[in-house]
Amino acid sequence: PYEKRARVLGIVEMTWAGGFFIGAPVAGWLISSWGWRTPFWVFAGVSLVALVLFRSFLEPERTDHRERSDRKLVLDRSAVGFLIVSICFMASAELMFISLGAWLEDDFAVKIAGLGGIAAVIGIAELTGEGGTIGLTDRIGKRNALLLGMTIAALGFGSIPLVGDGLVPGLAALFVGIVGFEFTIVSAIPFATEIRPMARTRFLSLMTLAAGIGRAAGAFAGARLYTAFGFAGDAWVAAGLNVVGIAVVLTLIHPDTAGPAKHIDVATAS
Repeated sequence: PYEKRARVLGIVEMTWAGGFFIGAPVAGWLISSWGWRTPFWVFAGVSLVALVLFRSFLEPERTDHRERSDRKLVLDRSAVGFLIVSICFMASAELMFISLGAWLEDDFAVKIAGLGGIAAVIGIAELTGEGGTIGLTDRIGKRNALLLGMTIAALGFGSIPLVGDGLVPGLAALFVGIVGFEFTIVSAIPFATEIRPMARTRFLSLMTLAAGIGRAAGAFAGARLYTAFGFAGDAWVAAGLNVVGIAVVLTLIHPDTAGPAKHIDVATAS
């Protein structure tokens, strides 16, 4: 049910952060010990094992009777607003991730093995954000969760230039920003599932496209901002993008979008 969807998705998403939490330090160790090609072979083998397990444990796909392939996808103001928000929060995160390694190495002389340990810290931040989704998103509402997550991300990313040149304060601010981002993206997915329930697959595909555009834009701009202004430039722009996302939610996405009332009406109509 929609009212419990964020909790279930948050639990599933914890496997993503858990994999990052374990895999990133392992990758750093493998690279430092046997070269950069080694993690690809190791993770390819793990992926083959996962493929076998998927075929053994996944249930057959069930089709939602409300969704038909011939349904026309019509984008209203709230739907367009949501896609803009998706671009904003994905671009903000990519800005940070694309320059993170260079910042740590240039400013603090953190080497490859150390980057693996810091990646574990990022994994903990992601787990924290997903835990917040499990505990809060369904309670406060998905739209409010977007606002809360982007506020946390803006405060975290925006604090990085203000905490000085220390590694620990900088990582602490980054940790807060990633918690906010992860809370936002995991809350956004269940929200998106009911914005256009009659054409759910198509709208989720559009969300994925919007997220890809955001990531591409962040990757393109991130290195250039870092070269021109340092990591502080990436951080300020990332914070600003979250502020833009908040403004879009408040002005374009109606409070009743994808809410329980809409969900019930659609189900009843079908």
